[in-house]
Amino acid sequence: MDYNATNLKEEISKGCLLPYCSFCKNVPPGGINSGIIIKKTFICKKCEWEIVTAEIGEPKYDKLIDRLKELYRHWH
Repeated sequence: MDYNATNLKEEISKGCLLPYCSFCKNVPPGGINSGIIIKKTFICKKCEWEIVTAEIGEPKYDKLIDRLKELYRHWH
């Protein structure tokens, strides 16, 4: 099930806690089992894969590095 703002609010009102990815801001279909948690920050498997497969020089590489730097600053 894909979650949008409406059904996310419904799930929260039912007492369900759903993670959202710190990179793409989406809730993965598999919930907490569909990603990793690093220092209380959830990253979905899709974004995790983008991070580990990004190659230096690709346009998305610099964006991913900048986002990781933002998260790192948040952790400290």
